[in-house]
Amino acid sequence: MKTHQPLELERFLGELAAGAQVAWSFRMERGFADRLLLNWDQVRELRKVGMDVQSHTRTHRVLQTLRPDELSDELAGSRADLERELGEPTRGDCLPRRQPGSRQFANPRHAVEKAGYEIGFSNGYGDQRARRRG
Repeated sequence: MKTHQPLELERFLGELAAGAQVAWSFRMERGFADRLLLNWDQVRELRKVGMDVQSHTRTHRVLQTLRPDELSDELAGSRADLERELGEPTRGDCLPRRQPGSRQFANPRHAVEKAGYEIGFSNGYGDQRARRRG
């Protein structure tokens, strides 16, 4: 799942649920997320009381399984969402776990910089900082 490119997530999870004989749908997953994750009012309240809020992508997908347009949506889209909701710049991203040796996402620094972040963190090896130019 973490190395197959491109991953057809809905098909994969549907087949996994069928094989495990459990009910699952994206609608059910959205319901769980709505109950378990912070909503925008809660995120704004964290920021209001002094918590620094930065990005961790839009949907926490395994980035090296995404097409370039999906990767851009995960990184730049998350940044745009946060800036719209919080009314301030989003400078950093903490990337979900990445697999070493991924060809598409071999250079996370480039993807983070292209999405407009000043700095990116991951559990990968090496320097992940992105520097804004200009």
